Amino acid sequence: MIGNPISKITGLQQDMAPFQIDYHSAIKFWHWVLVLKSRKLGATETANTSIALNSFDRYVGHDTMIVAGNELRIAKEVLLRIHELFEDKQHEDGMYAFKMLEPEFIPQIERGDITFEQAHAKGTKIHYADLIKNARLAQDPVIEFKNGARIFAFAASKQEKSQTFRGPDDVICIFLTEAAATGMKQDQPIMNALEPNLAQRDDADFILESTGNGRRGFYYDYWMMMMEILSKEFKIPVTNHQQIVDQLHYLWKKGKKMPRELDWFPCMWDYKVGLDANIISKKFIEKEKRNPKIDFAQEYMCKFTSSYSSAIDTSNIKFKDPNEPGYEKSIDLLEMIGKK
Repeated sequence: MIGNPISKITGLQQDMAPFQIDYHSAIKFWHWVLVLKSRKLGATETANTSIALNSFDRYVGHDTMIVAGNELRIAKEVLLRIHELFEDKQHEDGMYAFKMLEPEFIPQIERGDITFEQAHAKGTKIHYADLIKNARLAQDPVIEFKNGARIFAFAASKQEKSQTFRGPDDVICIFLTEAAATGMKQDQPIMNALEPNLAQRDDADFILESTGNGRRGFYYDYWMMMMEILSKEFKIPVTNHQQIVDQLHYLWKKGKKMPRELDWFPCMWDYKVGLDANIISKKFIEKEKRNPKIDFAQEYMCKFTSSYSSAIDTSNIKFKDPNEPGYEKSIDLLEMIGKK
């Protein structure tokens, strides 16, 4: 039992937020998940917890790659935060990190003979040394579990050429955090190098998570690709990303048929989700809104803007939806020349 998260605002344990449950469930069900999120939402921590849990379930005996789009320091920080989940901690009834719910308690809980809390209190304590075989958090960072699962940390290179990520042998999960922040004009080689690591597994997980960072790069391209596909299926303007994502999640949760097979399952959570879950401070958000140096729409509202991050300012360019009445297709000069 990792336990419920502690609110940094109140310092008290709180229930999992609905978006956190959805995040873990999307990884488990859809495998290839595309996450557009507000800063300071705790989304990365949720992915860490999901990976930690899966390291004792679907990931046993396999490798996980933690990749940071910006720098190795961030990838190491993510790996360190996963490692901290397994460290022994002081509790009221002694020092331990986890408890194992004994299998014989399950039917008793289902019958109502005992409560989950009573069964949990009787569980066997499991310590760090029972779980972790080896952990290197500096050079060549990796966590090795005694069940054969391993988690490696990498950084996406700033070189605009083919990438190689050496170390893992049997990859079942890739978590690419800050995917939109590679700092490269042409960053598609990163994905070209990562995707083949999952070529032999249909049940492998690929998680692309990021805050928006301008209208360029593979993350933006992948996101817009899914928005354009789903826009046509749902007959929703492609500019209304939140409505598209909400409609998709509605169908998923209702168990209804998907409009088509999805290469990526998009998730989208802005700062309001964090306010509702008591994760983000309202006072902090109001301060950020007043900060002229912060691109608030992009950092907290899941928008792809360009005034702060693009090579050219496209703020005055307006998008015309092909589905709207009166849409006129642009002139193809090359086609006209060909006809002549």
